[in-house]
Amino acid sequence: NDTPDAEPMDAKTLLERDRLLDAVELAQHLPEGHPDRVLVEEHSRHLASPEAYRDYYRTMRGEPCPEEHVFRRHEQVKRFSVIRQRILDRGHKTVLDLGCLDGWQLLNLAATGVRGVGVDLCPEALTVGRERAKKWGFPIWFVESAIEDYDVIMNSPSWASHNDMIQFDAVILSEVLEHVLDPAACFRAAVRNLRPGGIVYVSVPATPIPHHGKIEDAREHLRIYTEADLVGLAKQAGLVRVVDHETIEERDEGQPFANRTISFRRATITVYCNHVTGGWSPERLDELGGSEEMVVKVAEAWAKQGHEVTVHQTGFVPTDETLRDCRGVRYRSRSSAPASDQDLLVLFKTLDHLGVPAGRTVFWTTDLPPDGGSAAFLSSMQVGRLDAVLCISEYHRTELLKACPWLDPAKAKAHWLGVDEAELDQARAAVGATQID
Repeated sequence: NDTPDAEPMDAKTLLERDRLLDAVELAQHLPEGHPDRVLVEEHSRHLASPEAYRDYYRTMRGEPCPEEHVFRRHEQVKRFSVIRQRILDRGHKTVLDLGCLDGWQLLNLAATGVRGVGVDLCPEALTVGRERAKKWGFPIWFVESAIEDYDVIMNSPSWASHNDMIQFDAVILSEVLEHVLDPAACFRAAVRNLRPGGIVYVSVPATPIPHHGKIEDAREHLRIYTEADLVGLAKQAGLVRVVDHETIEERDEGQPFANRTISFRRATITVYCNHVTGGWSPERLDELGGSEEMVVKVAEAWAKQGHEVTVHQTGFVPTDETLRDCRGVRYRSRSSAPASDQDLLVLFKTLDHLGVPAGRTVFWTTDLPPDGGSAAFLSSMQVGRLDAVLCISEYHRTELLKACPWLDPAKAKAHWLGVDEAELDQARAAVGATQID
Protein backbone atom coordinates (compact mmCIF):
# COMPACT_ATOMS: atom_id res chain seq x y z
CA ASN A 1 0.00 0.00 0.00
CA ASP A 2 1.59 3.27 -1.15
CA THR A 3 -0.66 5.67 0.76
CA PRO A 4 -0.36 6.83 4.35
CA ASP A 5 -3.04 5.71 6.82
CA ALA A 6 -6.42 6.24 5.17
CA GLU A 7 -8.42 6.12 8.42
CA PRO A 8 -9.04 9.47 10.18
CA MET A 9 -6.77 9.94 13.20
CA ASP A 10 -6.61 12.33 16.12
CA ALA A 11 -3.64 14.66 16.63
CA LYS A 12 -1.95 12.44 19.21
CA THR A 13 -2.12 9.40 16.91
CA LEU A 14 -0.73 11.39 13.98
CA LEU A 15 2.20 12.43 16.15
CA GLU A 16 2.80 8.86 17.26
CA ARG A 17 2.68 7.67 13.64
CA ASP A 18 5.44 9.98 12.39
CA ARG A 19 3.20 12.66 10.88
CA LEU A 20 4.00 15.67 13.02
CA LEU A 21 3.07 18.25 10.38
CA ASP A 22 -0.40 16.73 10.04
CA ALA A 23 -0.68 16.62 13.83
CA VAL A 24 0.20 20.32 14.10
CA GLU A 25 -2.38 21.20 11.46
CA LEU A 26 -5.10 19.25 13.25
CA ALA A 27 -4.15 20.46 16.73
CA GLN A 28 -4.55 24.10 15.67
CA HIS A 29 -8.29 23.49 15.37
CA LEU A 30 -8.60 22.04 18.88
CA PRO A 31 -9.64 24.22 21.85
CA GLU A 32 -6.92 25.84 23.97
CA GLY A 33 -5.86 23.46 26.70
CA HIS A 34 -7.10 20.32 24.91
CA PRO A 35 -4.72 17.48 25.92
CA ASP A 36 -3.87 16.62 22.32
CA ARG A 37 -3.17 20.24 21.44
CA VAL A 38 -0.94 20.67 24.48
CA LEU A 39 0.92 17.47 23.63
CA VAL A 40 1.50 18.42 20.00
CA GLU A 41 2.57 21.97 20.85
CA GLU A 42 5.06 20.63 23.37
CA HIS A 43 6.61 18.32 20.79
CA SER A 44 6.65 20.77 17.88
CA ARG A 45 8.53 23.70 19.41
CA HIS A 46 11.47 23.00 17.13
CA LEU A 47 9.21 23.87 14.18
CA ALA A 48 8.45 27.38 15.47
CA SER A 49 11.00 28.95 13.10
CA PRO A 50 13.88 27.92 10.83
CA GLU A 51 16.27 29.05 13.57
CA ALA A 52 14.55 26.91 16.21
CA TYR A 53 14.64 23.94 13.86
CA ARG A 54 18.36 24.29 13.17
CA ASP A 55 19.16 24.84 16.85
CA TYR A 56 17.33 21.60 17.64
CA TYR A 57 19.44 19.60 15.19
CA ARG A 58 22.69 21.21 16.26
CA THR A 59 22.36 19.22 19.47
CA MET A 60 23.65 15.64 19.52
CA ARG A 61 20.76 13.23 19.92
CA GLY A 62 21.56 9.67 20.82
CA GLU A 63 24.96 8.03 20.79
CA PRO A 64 27.43 7.81 17.88
CA CYS A 65 27.72 4.54 16.03
CA PRO A 66 30.08 2.41 18.16
CA GLU A 67 33.51 2.43 16.58
CA GLU A 68 33.68 -1.34 16.50
CA HIS A 69 30.44 -1.45 14.46
CA VAL A 70 31.41 1.02 11.71
CA PHE A 71 32.90 -1.52 9.31
CA ARG A 72 30.11 -4.05 9.91
CA ARG A 73 27.25 -1.59 9.77
CA HIS A 74 26.11 -2.81 6.34
CA GLU A 75 25.49 -6.20 7.91
CA GLN A 76 23.26 -4.62 10.58
CA VAL A 77 21.26 -1.98 8.68
CA LYS A 78 19.41 -3.34 5.64
CA ARG A 79 18.63 0.00 4.01
CA PHE A 80 22.32 0.97 4.06
CA SER A 81 23.31 -2.46 2.83
CA VAL A 82 21.16 -1.94 -0.28
CA ILE A 83 22.55 1.54 -1.01
CA ARG A 84 26.13 0.49 -0.28
CA GLN A 85 25.97 -2.46 -2.65
CA ARG A 86 24.59 -0.31 -5.46
CA ILE A 87 27.33 2.26 -4.96
CA LEU A 88 30.00 -0.45 -5.10
CA ASP A 89 28.42 -2.25 -8.07
CA ARG A 90 28.32 0.99 -10.07
CA GLY A 91 31.90 1.89 -9.20
CA HIS A 92 31.10 5.24 -7.59
CA LYS A 93 34.31 6.71 -6.17
CA THR A 94 33.10 9.99 -4.68
CA VAL A 95 30.09 10.22 -2.38
CA LEU A 96 28.28 13.13 -0.72
CA ASP A 97 26.28 12.17 2.38
CA LEU A 98 23.71 14.86 3.19
CA GLY A 99 22.61 14.53 6.81
CA CYS A 100 25.53 12.28 7.73
CA LEU A 101 25.40 12.49 11.57
CA ASP A 102 28.74 11.02 12.74
CA GLY A 103 29.59 9.86 9.23
CA TRP A 104 29.39 6.12 9.77
CA GLN A 105 28.05 5.51 6.24
CA LEU A 106 30.96 7.36 4.64
CA LEU A 107 33.51 5.75 6.93
CA ASN A 108 32.14 2.32 6.05
CA LEU A 109 32.34 3.14 2.35
CA ALA A 110 35.82 4.64 2.73
CA ALA A 111 37.10 1.20 3.73
CA THR A 112 36.28 0.14 0.13
CA GLY A 113 38.22 3.04 -1.43
CA VAL A 114 35.48 5.66 -1.64
CA ARG A 115 36.25 9.33 -0.94
CA GLY A 116 33.56 11.69 0.24
CA VAL A 117 32.04 14.61 2.09
CA GLY A 118 29.56 14.46 4.96
CA VAL A 119 27.25 17.36 5.75
CA ASP A 120 25.35 17.82 9.00
CA LEU A 121 24.22 20.52 11.42
CA CYS A 122 25.53 18.83 14.58
CA PRO A 123 29.12 19.87 15.41
CA GLU A 124 29.52 17.18 18.07
CA ALA A 125 28.59 14.40 15.64
CA LEU A 126 30.88 15.84 12.97
CA THR A 127 33.77 15.91 15.42
CA VAL A 128 33.35 12.18 15.96
CA GLY A 129 33.48 11.61 12.21
CA ARG A 130 36.53 13.83 11.70
CA GLU A 131 38.47 12.12 14.47
CA ARG A 132 37.72 8.67 13.09
CA ALA A 133 38.59 9.67 9.52
CA LYS A 134 41.91 11.11 10.73
CA LYS A 135 42.64 8.05 12.87
CA TRP A 136 42.05 5.67 9.97
CA GLY A 137 43.60 7.89 7.30
CA PHE A 138 40.42 8.12 5.22
CA PRO A 139 39.89 10.93 2.63
CA ILE A 140 36.58 11.98 4.16
CA TRP A 141 35.74 15.63 4.78
CA PHE A 142 33.01 16.81 7.18
CA VAL A 143 31.20 20.13 6.83
CA GLU A 144 28.85 21.80 9.30
CA SER A 145 25.98 23.12 7.22
CA ALA A 146 22.26 22.85 6.66
CA ILE A 147 21.64 20.36 3.88
CA GLU A 148 19.55 22.82 1.91
CA ASP A 149 22.40 25.38 1.82
CA TYR A 150 25.31 23.12 1.02
CA ASP A 151 27.33 23.77 -2.13
CA VAL A 152 30.60 21.89 -2.61
CA ILE A 153 32.03 24.69 -4.74
CA MET A 154 31.75 27.02 -1.74
CA ASN A 155 33.02 24.37 0.71
CA SER A 156 35.55 22.54 -1.45
CA PRO A 157 37.48 19.94 0.57
CA SER A 158 41.23 19.67 0.13
CA TRP A 159 41.08 16.42 -1.81
CA ALA A 160 38.55 17.94 -4.23
CA SER A 161 40.77 20.87 -5.16
CA HIS A 162 43.77 18.57 -5.67
CA ASN A 163 41.82 16.14 -7.83
CA ASP A 164 39.56 18.61 -9.61
CA MET A 165 36.55 16.88 -8.07
CA ILE A 166 33.80 19.33 -7.23
CA GLN A 167 30.87 17.07 -8.02
CA PHE A 168 30.00 13.59 -6.82
CA ASP A 169 29.30 10.22 -8.39
CA ALA A 170 26.67 9.54 -5.72
CA VAL A 171 24.68 11.63 -3.26
CA ILE A 172 23.02 9.95 -0.27
CA LEU A 173 19.84 11.25 1.42
CA SER A 174 19.27 8.44 3.91
CA GLU A 175 16.73 8.80 6.72
CA VAL A 176 16.83 12.57 6.26
CA LEU A 177 13.81 13.73 4.29
CA GLU A 178 11.30 12.73 6.97
CA HIS A 179 13.06 15.19 9.31
CA VAL A 180 13.36 18.29 7.11
CA LEU A 181 11.08 21.28 6.65
CA ASP A 182 11.93 21.76 2.97
CA PRO A 183 12.51 18.41 1.22
CA ALA A 184 12.48 20.05 -2.21
CA ALA A 185 15.51 22.16 -1.22
CA CYS A 186 17.32 19.00 -0.13
CA PHE A 187 16.77 17.44 -3.56
CA ARG A 188 18.03 20.65 -5.19
CA ALA A 189 21.18 20.50 -3.06
CA ALA A 190 21.72 16.89 -4.11
CA VAL A 191 21.38 17.76 -7.80
CA ARG A 192 23.57 20.86 -7.44
CA ASN A 193 26.45 18.68 -6.27
CA LEU A 194 25.87 15.70 -8.58
CA ARG A 195 28.18 15.08 -11.51
CA PRO A 196 26.78 14.25 -14.95
CA GLY A 197 25.73 10.62 -14.89
CA GLY A 198 25.60 10.55 -11.09
CA ILE A 199 22.86 9.03 -8.95
CA VAL A 200 20.99 10.26 -5.87
CA TYR A 201 20.21 7.50 -3.36
CA VAL A 202 17.24 8.09 -1.05
CA SER A 203 16.05 6.11 1.95
CA VAL A 204 12.97 6.98 4.02
CA PRO A 205 10.59 5.09 6.30
CA ALA A 206 7.77 3.61 4.23
CA THR A 207 5.67 3.05 7.36
CA PRO A 208 5.67 4.55 10.85
CA ILE A 209 8.65 3.18 12.75
CA PRO A 210 8.37 1.71 16.27
CA HIS A 211 9.13 4.25 19.00
CA HIS A 212 8.37 1.87 21.86
CA GLY A 213 6.33 4.45 23.73
CA LYS A 214 8.95 7.22 23.40
CA ILE A 215 6.79 9.91 21.87
CA GLU A 216 9.69 12.38 22.07
CA ASP A 217 11.38 10.34 19.32
CA ALA A 218 8.30 10.50 17.08
CA ARG A 219 8.38 14.30 16.99
CA GLU A 220 11.43 14.24 14.73
CA HIS A 221 9.48 12.64 11.89
CA LEU A 222 7.40 15.23 10.08
CA ARG A 223 5.78 13.06 7.39
CA ILE A 224 5.60 9.65 5.73
CA TYR A 225 6.50 9.66 2.01
CA THR A 226 4.85 7.60 -0.67
CA GLU A 227 6.73 6.61 -3.80
CA ALA A 228 4.73 9.23 -5.72
CA ASP A 229 5.79 11.92 -3.22
CA LEU A 230 9.47 11.15 -3.76
CA VAL A 231 9.18 10.88 -7.53
CA GLY A 232 7.44 14.27 -7.61
CA LEU A 233 10.12 15.94 -5.48
CA ALA A 234 12.88 14.40 -7.57
CA LYS A 235 11.32 15.57 -10.83
CA GLN A 236 11.05 19.12 -9.51
CA ALA A 237 14.83 19.04 -9.03
CA GLY A 238 15.52 17.60 -12.49
CA LEU A 239 15.87 13.94 -11.46
CA VAL A 240 13.37 12.41 -13.82
CA ARG A 241 14.47 8.78 -13.99
CA VAL A 242 13.94 6.19 -11.26
CA VAL A 243 16.97 3.89 -11.27
CA ASP A 244 16.09 1.54 -8.39
CA HIS A 245 13.17 1.15 -6.01
CA GLU A 246 12.79 -1.34 -3.19
CA THR A 247 10.73 -1.64 -0.03
CA ILE A 248 12.66 -3.33 2.76
CA GLU A 249 10.80 -5.10 5.54
CA GLU A 250 12.50 -4.81 8.94
CA ARG A 251 11.79 -5.40 12.63
CA ASP A 252 12.74 -3.36 15.69
CA GLU A 253 12.53 -5.29 18.95
CA GLY A 254 10.00 -7.56 17.29
CA GLN A 255 7.85 -4.77 15.83
CA PRO A 256 7.59 -4.67 12.01
CA PHE A 257 8.18 -1.59 9.86
CA ALA A 258 9.42 -0.87 6.35
CA ASN A 259 11.96 1.37 4.68
CA ARG A 260 11.83 2.62 1.12
CA THR A 261 15.04 2.92 -0.89
CA ILE A 262 14.78 4.68 -4.22
CA SER A 263 17.40 6.26 -6.45
CA PHE A 264 17.21 8.81 -9.23
CA ARG A 265 19.23 10.32 -12.04
CA ARG A 266 18.82 13.18 -14.47
CA ALA A 267 17.41 12.68 -17.93
CA THR A 268 20.02 12.41 -20.69
CA ILE A 269 19.38 14.19 -23.99
CA THR A 270 21.53 14.35 -27.11
CA VAL A 271 20.92 16.67 -30.05
CA TYR A 272 22.84 15.57 -33.15
CA CYS A 273 22.93 18.37 -35.74
CA ASN A 274 23.39 18.39 -39.50
CA HIS A 275 26.66 19.54 -41.04
CA VAL A 276 27.06 23.30 -41.40
CA THR A 277 29.94 24.44 -43.62
CA GLY A 278 32.29 26.57 -41.56
CA GLY A 279 30.49 25.62 -38.36
CA TRP A 280 28.95 27.80 -35.68
CA SER A 281 29.54 28.66 -32.04
CA PRO A 282 26.99 28.76 -29.20
CA GLU A 283 29.13 31.41 -27.52
CA ARG A 284 28.11 34.01 -30.11
CA LEU A 285 24.33 33.96 -30.04
CA ASP A 286 24.16 37.43 -31.56
CA GLU A 287 25.80 36.05 -34.72
CA LEU A 288 23.48 33.09 -34.98
CA GLY A 289 20.08 32.99 -36.59
CA GLY A 290 17.36 30.55 -37.38
CA SER A 291 18.14 26.89 -36.86
CA GLU A 292 21.37 27.14 -34.87
CA GLU A 293 19.99 29.72 -32.45
CA MET A 294 16.94 27.51 -31.98
CA VAL A 295 19.13 24.49 -31.10
CA VAL A 296 21.15 26.50 -28.57
CA LYS A 297 18.10 27.92 -26.81
CA VAL A 298 16.30 24.59 -26.68
CA ALA A 299 19.41 22.86 -25.30
CA GLU A 300 19.96 25.56 -22.67
CA ALA A 301 16.31 25.43 -21.63
CA TRP A 302 16.61 21.69 -21.06
CA ALA A 303 19.84 22.17 -19.10
CA LYS A 304 18.15 24.74 -16.86
CA GLN A 305 15.49 22.13 -16.10
CA GLY A 306 18.26 19.91 -14.72
CA HIS A 307 18.72 17.53 -17.65
CA GLU A 308 22.11 16.42 -18.98
CA VAL A 309 22.27 17.80 -22.51
CA THR A 310 24.88 17.14 -25.20
CA VAL A 311 24.90 18.78 -28.63
CA HIS A 312 26.96 17.38 -31.51
CA GLN A 313 27.69 20.06 -34.10
CA THR A 314 30.33 21.52 -36.41
CA GLY A 315 32.82 24.21 -35.50
CA PHE A 316 32.74 24.73 -31.75
CA VAL A 317 34.64 21.61 -30.69
CA PRO A 318 37.70 20.53 -32.71
CA THR A 319 37.61 16.90 -33.74
CA ASP A 320 40.59 16.13 -31.48
CA GLU A 321 38.76 17.57 -28.46
CA THR A 322 36.16 15.47 -26.70
CA LEU A 323 34.01 18.02 -24.91
CA ARG A 324 33.38 21.71 -24.27
CA ASP A 325 30.82 23.28 -21.99
CA CYS A 326 28.80 26.41 -22.72
CA ARG A 327 26.11 27.68 -20.34
CA GLY A 328 25.38 24.25 -18.93
CA VAL A 329 25.28 22.38 -22.27
CA ARG A 330 28.03 19.99 -23.30
CA TYR A 331 29.17 20.27 -26.92
CA ARG A 332 30.92 17.56 -28.92
CA SER A 333 32.18 17.39 -32.46
CA ARG A 334 29.78 16.07 -35.06
CA SER A 335 32.49 13.60 -36.01
CA SER A 336 31.78 11.61 -32.83
CA ALA A 337 28.67 9.44 -32.71
CA PRO A 338 25.94 10.08 -30.12
CA ALA A 339 26.19 7.99 -26.96
CA SER A 340 23.80 5.05 -26.89
CA ASP A 341 20.94 4.61 -24.44
CA GLN A 342 20.12 8.29 -24.06
CA ASP A 343 16.63 9.02 -22.76
CA LEU A 344 16.04 11.26 -25.78
CA LEU A 345 17.97 11.44 -29.07
CA VAL A 346 17.06 14.41 -31.26
CA LEU A 347 18.30 14.24 -34.85
CA PHE A 348 18.27 17.83 -36.01
CA LYS A 349 17.91 18.22 -39.80
CA THR A 350 19.70 14.92 -40.34
CA LEU A 351 18.94 11.21 -40.07
CA ASP A 352 22.54 10.21 -39.49
CA HIS A 353 22.86 7.79 -36.54
CA LEU A 354 19.17 6.93 -36.66
CA GLY A 355 20.00 3.42 -35.45
CA VAL A 356 21.68 4.50 -32.18
CA PRO A 357 19.70 2.94 -29.29
CA ALA A 358 17.75 5.51 -27.25
CA GLY A 359 14.66 5.70 -25.08
CA ARG A 360 13.01 7.91 -27.69
CA THR A 361 14.33 9.09 -31.04
CA VAL A 362 12.87 12.09 -32.87
CA PHE A 363 13.63 13.80 -36.15
CA TRP A 364 13.46 17.58 -35.83
CA THR A 365 13.21 19.34 -39.16
CA THR A 366 12.84 22.91 -40.36
CA ASP A 367 12.69 21.82 -43.99
CA LEU A 368 10.21 20.23 -46.40
CA PRO A 369 10.91 17.50 -48.96
CA PRO A 370 11.85 18.74 -52.44
CA ASP A 371 9.42 17.99 -55.22
CA GLY A 372 9.71 14.33 -56.12
CA GLY A 373 12.17 13.62 -53.30
CA SER A 374 9.90 12.63 -50.46
CA ALA A 375 11.26 9.10 -50.04
CA ALA A 376 14.85 10.34 -49.98
CA PHE A 377 13.93 12.99 -47.40
CA LEU A 378 12.06 10.63 -45.05
CA SER A 379 11.47 7.03 -46.10
CA SER A 380 8.87 4.70 -44.68
CA MET A 381 11.65 2.57 -43.16
CA GLN A 382 13.08 5.60 -41.36
CA VAL A 383 9.65 6.62 -40.13
CA GLY A 384 9.26 3.20 -38.55
CA ARG A 385 12.37 3.77 -36.41
CA LEU A 386 11.28 7.20 -35.16
CA ASP A 387 9.05 8.01 -32.20
CA ALA A 388 8.14 11.43 -33.56
CA VAL A 389 8.82 13.93 -36.31
CA LEU A 390 8.88 17.50 -35.05
CA CYS A 391 8.07 20.32 -37.45
CA ILE A 392 8.53 24.01 -36.79
CA SER A 393 4.96 24.97 -37.57
CA GLU A 394 1.55 23.55 -38.33
CA TYR A 395 2.05 24.61 -41.95
CA HIS A 396 5.25 22.53 -42.21
CA ARG A 397 3.51 19.58 -40.56
CA THR A 398 0.61 19.70 -43.02
CA GLU A 399 2.92 19.92 -46.03
CA LEU A 400 5.14 17.09 -44.75
CA LEU A 401 2.13 14.80 -44.32
CA LYS A 402 1.05 15.56 -47.91
CA ALA A 403 4.54 14.79 -49.24
CA CYS A 404 5.01 11.64 -47.11
CA PRO A 405 1.62 9.90 -46.91
CA TRP A 406 3.29 6.92 -45.16
CA LEU A 407 3.95 9.13 -42.13
CA ASP A 408 1.44 8.49 -39.34
CA PRO A 409 -0.19 11.88 -38.51
CA ALA A 410 0.05 10.97 -34.81
CA LYS A 411 3.85 10.93 -35.13
CA ALA A 412 4.07 14.30 -36.84
CA LYS A 413 3.93 17.24 -34.43
CA ALA A 414 4.33 20.98 -34.63
CA HIS A 415 6.47 21.51 -31.55
CA TRP A 416 9.19 23.74 -30.17
CA LEU A 417 10.27 21.16 -27.59
CA GLY A 418 9.09 23.05 -24.53
CA VAL A 419 11.04 26.28 -24.94
CA ASP A 420 9.26 29.46 -24.02
CA GLU A 421 7.94 31.03 -27.22
CA ALA A 422 8.91 34.54 -26.20
CA GLU A 423 12.58 33.50 -26.26
CA LEU A 424 12.31 32.19 -29.81
CA ASP A 425 10.74 35.07 -31.71
CA GLN A 426 13.86 35.77 -33.76
CA ALA A 427 14.53 32.12 -34.50
CA ARG A 428 10.90 31.54 -35.42
CA ALA A 429 10.88 34.45 -37.83
CA ALA A 430 14.15 33.38 -39.40
CA VAL A 431 12.89 29.91 -40.26
CA GLY A 432 9.51 31.14 -41.48
CA ALA A 433 7.19 29.47 -38.98
CA THR A 434 3.59 30.54 -39.49
CA GLN A 435 1.88 28.90 -36.53
CA ILE A 436 3.40 27.45 -33.36
CA ASP A 437 1.81 24.61 -31.41
